[in-house]
Amino acid sequence: MDRYGDPPEEVDNLCELTAVKIQLRELQLRGLESGPGRLVFSLGPAALLDAAKVAALVQRSAGAYRLTPDMKLMARVPEGLKGRELVGEARAVLRDLGTCSTAAH
Repeated sequence: MDRYGDPPEEVDNLCELTAVKIQLRELQLRGLESGPGRLVFSLGPAALLDAAKVAALVQRSAGAYRLTPDMKLMARVPEGLKGRELVGEARAVLRDLGTCSTAAH
């Protein structure tokens, strides 16, 4: 930074996205997709999540989260989000899922 100044916004975005990927890997989630007004987390059988805690999280969410029969957690997010805002929403959902983790910290 002392030679080239502040990094461009793209570098910060890449760091944020990498943090999401690390969190996905730590919980052994299979993937993350986004669509209009939603994020879809593929949990899968290897996910390091307590099923009862995930079910309780979904129930407490007042409709913000929905669990599908094929083990996908759908999170409602504001429509039109892109880039850093969308990544921020993904990190918030991953924080919630982290409370359901069975992994030793």
